[in-house]
Amino acid sequence: MTRQHSWTVRSSYLRHPVRDLEDLVARPRHYGIDLVEDEQEAVAHVRAIPPDERLWAEGFLELSIDGTELFGPRYWDYLHVLWHTLVQVGVDYLDAGDAEQFFPDQDIRIALQPVRGARMVRFSVAERSVTVDRDDYLRRLAEYGEWFYGWLETATGDDSAVERAQLDQILAATR
Repeated sequence: MTRQHSWTVRSSYLRHPVRDLEDLVARPRHYGIDLVEDEQEAVAHVRAIPPDERLWAEGFLELSIDGTELFGPRYWDYLHVLWHTLVQVGVDYLDAGDAEQFFPDQDIRIALQPVRGARMVRFSVAERSVTVDRDDYLRRLAEYGEWFYGWLETATGDDSAVERAQLDQILAATR
């Protein structure tokens, strides 16, 4: 039986340039436009960005699994690219049995590795990691990724077919 882990996921665009990282970490709601809580503002914000620049819209992903914060405002970057990288780690894991990517233009490692002797995986971001059920991790990654790319398509009309195909591949591996 697959163990269900507790996930908390939030995606936010930056409404202000980051001049002080510690201030961003201390006051993420001041800087971030949450795609759920501030949906109208987030839609207006992303629609105001020229379509050819939307991939480079800055933001941050907050991801905690079983209470361990893996992503947070400290790792702000291009929101779409953060999601793409996270999905690519899942695809690479399925292709090779383990996976490693780095944040765009940064030396921050994201990895997904099998745990010997169990259907568990270790998901790591920088120096933090959690060990979780493989199928639960992949299913949740696919579900949250689908939500993000669906939100983006609804808000902008942008095509996320490539990402959705990758998420379908990830989800199929859990069946």
